[in-house]
Amino acid sequence: MAPGRGVICYYTLIGQTPVPEPDLETWALWMGEHMGDHVAHDQVGPYEVSTIFLGLNQNWLGGTPLLFETMIFSAREDDDLSLAQWRCATWAEAEQQHARAVELCREELGFQR
Repeated sequence: MAPGRGVICYYTLIGQTPVPEPDLETWALWMGEHMGDHVAHDQVGPYEVSTIFLGLNQNWLGGTPLLFETMIFSAREDDDLSLAQWRCATWAEAEQQHARAVELCREELGFQR
């Protein structure tokens, strides 16, 4: 829990469903076994698109927990898309977010649908 806030910060997954985990040790053990698991991962030309379950609520201001993150990595240093990131609450949203990021990369490279 976040100090003084009473908000669960740690989550694990049962299947594709995030589940609050109030015990830090239990969470850490689960994360150790699942670190590196991806919702989706794609290479689009020079771009790597990665969507993962973070296991930590990134919505520090309250509201819907943000538990999944999509990032675009690029080998090109001057690339506007490099290190772009988005966060969301559910596995289904993460899949959609990932697909949008892949499409952005394809558009940047001039690929047609």
